[in-house]
Amino acid sequence: MMRRGALVAVLVSVVLVLTGCSGIPTSGQVQRSDVTVEPPAAEIEFLPASPVKGDSQEGILRGFIDAASSPQNDFGVARKFLSLTFAVEWDPNASVIIDDGAREFGVTSDTTMTIETDVRANVDSAGGYVELDSPVPATLDFSFVNEEGEWRIASAPPGVLLERITFDQVFGQQVLYFFDPTFTLLVPDVRYFPSRASTPTRIMKALLAGPSAWLGQSGAVVSAFPPGTQLVADTVPITGTSASVDVSAPALDTSAETKRRMLRQAAASLAKLSSIFTVQLSIEGVPQDISAQSDDAAESYPQVDPRPLVISNGRMGYLQSTGSLDEIPRVSDAVASFTPWAAAYSGVHRAATVNTEDGLYLVRSSGSTALVDARENLAPGVFDYYGYIWSVPRELPHDLFASTIGGAKRLVTTPWPDDGRVVSLALSRDGARVAALIESVVGTKLYVSGITRDAQNGPIAVGPPLILPVAGDVATSAVWVDALTVGVLTTQSDITSLITLNVVGGSARSVSPGAIGLNLAAANGIDQFFMRSGDGSLLSYRPGGAWRSVATGVSVQAQVQ
Repeated sequence: MMRRGALVAVLVSVVLVLTGCSGIPTSGQVQRSDVTVEPPAAEIEFLPASPVKGDSQEGILRGFIDAASSPQNDFGVARKFLSLTFAVEWDPNASVIIDDGAREFGVTSDTTMTIETDVRANVDSAGGYVELDSPVPATLDFSFVNEEGEWRIASAPPGVLLERITFDQVFGQQVLYFFDPTFTLLVPDVRYFPSRASTPTRIMKALLAGPSAWLGQSGAVVSAFPPGTQLVADTVPITGTSASVDVSAPALDTSAETKRRMLRQAAASLAKLSSIFTVQLSIEGVPQDISAQSDDAAESYPQVDPRPLVISNGRMGYLQSTGSLDEIPRVSDAVASFTPWAAAYSGVHRAATVNTEDGLYLVRSSGSTALVDARENLAPGVFDYYGYIWSVPRELPHDLFASTIGGAKRLVTTPWPDDGRVVSLALSRDGARVAALIESVVGTKLYVSGITRDAQNGPIAVGPPLILPVAGDVATSAVWVDALTVGVLTTQSDITSLITLNVVGGSARSVSPGAIGLNLAAANGIDQFFMRSGDGSLLSYRPGGAWRSVATGVSVQAQVQ
């Protein structure tokens, strides 16, 4: 029997008005305030059909694939399509294969079948998401056994197979948080889990298991939870709007400050769940009387002046709504002595860099200047969170320097391809990650890595990369739009530009500014996102896809750290 679309999509609308806390308090007990919390968004649940009596092997297989889109009751309906033994063994959380729904079902013997499909993306057991450059063919093998006159699946690949539209409805993007090595800032790590009651448990298990490999192997992030810490009861119960996180003995022998960090890390990681407003941390069943800092994860990402920083008519300053420049004292005067084609600024360290034909120059807050890097054909220089100036010749990807404002210079090792050409560098404001836009024989890619630093926070190495595909013909610029997203600017056949917003560890979406762009810059999120066009206009992006011109006569748009 051929069955398609056996699922019924039910829109479950939960209308609740809660009186509680704004965001997610990180104290040990429930907090109260007079803030009205918006009701959670409606979610789509798939109610799949159970096996049909007398169904064929193909009918059972199609029914199983459909049913596996519903994680309710630990994929209870999907398990009905499996043999008694395999229903216990099957691990639906092992992985997710994401395709476009175009599949070929084939019979290979009296008791075996295959599904051939093109994989577009996949998710691993820890919720790590990878989108592929291009579809990859895959063959999935299934075997059958007859139990009491009915066909059931006796073996299947671990995990589930979902088409893109179903994945987007069933799975939700979650953000785990780990600390930078100084325990000052929280660094995000994107994962994907089914949007069900068990989501808090999946989040906490993944958090205790540690960061994604690309982020953790570099030592760019650390966890407050000691190695070997696990959930005591293998679940995170929710009582009202409070989540109870009970962890095992390794967390006992830690300081009060470490316990506060554990609570802060757990609270930030659970903050996106609309049903949770407080977190209670326990160790081996004993509630911990601790409180963490009240600021949430979003406030942990350093913020900058929201106005675009530009060079216009030789002067450097923040563009005001009136169109005039709020010049940076003394820095603007010094910049006027150069003819820069790129610039960067660190508000914390009150210093700027300018790329010129003679190399990369530092401009201090006093107005004094110094040549930082005289090598030829440099990519635009950038600051990191700790005030280091990063510079690299475009054709020499392994000759990356990090220089202090005082003039000390060090070589930073990189994993980038030997034949790579560095188009653009972007440093996240938490100091933990670098995004490099690189052209090579395999095409243009975005290499996102953790940063290895020494005890004085000096960069030593760029860690193993998470490699993201880049759309478009010619890439020109990359910038961190917010803590999760890197924007990449490319041109399409010299006709128009395309901007791809890449969620690091997640999916990507594209927007078209309707003009040829030269470079990107961002302040504190997508609503403070700017592009300089070829005619010197500065365009500002508005969520929803609209762009508007906010200035003309802009010769350089600066990157702000």
